Amino acid sequence: MAALLNGRLETAVTTLGDLVAQAERAGQDLNGRANASAVFLRLSLHLGRVEEALAFYVELRRAVSSEASEMYVPAVALCLAHLGRRDEARENLVRFMGAHPLDPDAVPHVLVQLLEAAVLVEDHARAATLSEWLAGQATRAMAGSDPTCIGRHVGAARMLLGDQVLAQTSYLQALEVAGRVRFRPELALIHLQLAELGLAEAGEPGAAQEQTDARAEALRHLNVASPELRDMQMQPALARATALHDRIAAPVYPDRLTAREVEILCRIAAGRTNQEIAEDLILSIRTVERHITNLYGKIGARGKADATTYALRQGLA
Repeated sequence: MAALLNGRLETAVTTLGDLVAQAERAGQDLNGRANASAVFLRLSLHLGRVEEALAFYVELRRAVSSEASEMYVPAVALCLAHLGRRDEARENLVRFMGAHPLDPDAVPHVLVQLLEAAVLVEDHARAATLSEWLAGQATRAMAGSDPTCIGRHVGAARMLLGDQVLAQTSYLQALEVAGRVRFRPELALIHLQLAELGLAEAGEPGAAQEQTDARAEALRHLNVASPELRDMQMQPALARATALHDRIAAPVYPDRLTAREVEILCRIAAGRTNQEIAEDLILSIRTVERHITNLYGKIGARGKADATTYALRQGLA
């Protein structure tokens, strides 16, 4: 567990394999695999080895009783969700929750696996139910045998549900909890999700300064997360961070103008005709006219004179 907390994930995989091998030599192969299953799943998700984790659970379910096999359905659903097999993941999620109503004795790692799967397949109803159920346990650094912060997953559910304020509260709470035990992979993931939250807030209507501040805050969290994810070889999360950085680094134009609309606006301000703009940008006249209609609507222009004045005032021409 120390290797996992410190972000030495490959070492943690090796150590876990050794423990399972010891159990096998002691004639406890099945118990060894079952006891290691939740940690193995989390390591596999971090390292991008989801197919391997899915195969592990399929084999494990075949080896145990039908009753015990049922308790691994949430892990299977989570693997399928991470692999983009959303319909299969949702089917497993719906079936399991239909057969197993939530109760106070529910195993935390099972609930977290269900919640994470629900968020990934965008099942709003089940994400809402599960996040409310788990919110009271958000101060725990780990979800039972699953080494992951409950608060981080509650935050992700609240993001899905559109409550950015509560999402931020959950993420910051998880950040504090993970910080107390120096849980390196979780800290990196929480910073990444705070960056995603910040970029979402930057896209909300509001004052330009507020949007700029939100993007700056997102970049701050991203600059913490990215080198950590790279060092720990957490490739799936690193890919998210890289894509997010590209979005943050992209130019931000006033009134949510697109790059293409700004190109056309600059040419309008330079006195180019619609035909000339179409030729410059290798577009049809109809496409240029559609862009002009859209950008006029965004900036409140009634014609080219208004558009030119706007472009000069905003420093775009």
